[in-house]
Amino acid sequence: MNEDEVWAFIDSQRDMHVATINRDGTPHLTTNWFAFVGERQITFNSYEGSQKVVNLRRDPRIGLLFADGEMYGELRGVSIKGRVRFVDDTAEDLSALQAIYERNKAFTEPRISGDASPETTSTKRISMIVEIDRIISWDHGKLAAVKK
Repeated sequence: MNEDEVWAFIDSQRDMHVATINRDGTPHLTTNWFAFVGERQITFNSYEGSQKVVNLRRDPRIGLLFADGEMYGELRGVSIKGRVRFVDDTAEDLSALQAIYERNKAFTEPRISGDASPETTSTKRISMIVEIDRIISWDHGKLAAVKK
């Protein structure tokens, strides 16, 4: 995928898979909602005491995966390697939380999650921004075109 296709693909996804490194060196995998802030920057958040945050405070390296497709010829994906920057500024944190909330509010169930507004969750969660080192992408749908 070219750069614009990569970002359009990421934007089409609701979930991102997050890989962090446990203390013993094994991977810790989770799924998170995300949003964009700034110029093609990815933000997400989690509870301060979550394993991914504990891991990232110790080692800020992170891997992200966005993927879809059912059949082999439909498989597409983007893998991102980078480092996390924790958002310490209150206004920037609220802005990140707002972006995530707006992008995903249609999928929030108040009966399960209670008030998921940024103002409420900001006291419980920490926002992070991914500083990207490398992007790898693939689109098996383009393989047939290459063979012709």
